[in-house]
Amino acid sequence: MKKIITSTLSLLLIFVTFFMFGCKNNKEEEVLKDVKLNELVVEVIKNAGIDNTDWGTYEFSTKEEAAVIVGTESFESNFTKGVKYTPLMGFSFEFAIFEASSIDEAIALKAEIEKEANPNKWICATAESVKVVTKANLVLFVMATEERATNIVNAFNNYNF
Repeated sequence: MKKIITSTLSLLLIFVTFFMFGCKNNKEEEVLKDVKLNELVVEVIKNAGIDNTDWGTYEFSTKEEAAVIVGTESFESNFTKGVKYTPLMGFSFEFAIFEASSIDEAIALKAEIEKEANPNKWICATAESVKVVTKANLVLFVMATEERATNIVNAFNNYNF
């Protein structure tokens, strides 16, 4: 009888320990705080091997600005801020990083951008590739040639936060 009680208590202790620590929701711990988006986009471009001479950054915080960047009529998802990085002389290229306040907000933002992104938003040009990726509460959006978009995504994914 003692063995049964001891075994039951041991199993109960293992279950309680697993429940308390093993199933912990880590979403809030994954939120990146105090990310300097201007510095991040410059670093991602540099690490992607793109010559950034004559490029500039533009900070944005409204849904109207986000809609223009994505190439859609309206924008519904929430975000706290974003930075667009663009050549001063145009070609079919769009690159922005959005910061959301939570992981769930970033997931919703990514889904909307994937659905609404318009690679034909320019009058005389079309982007070959549209890529949207998340890292914690950050959402990277790029429309460009396949090679350039892939290099930017790889540089973002390999960035050490």
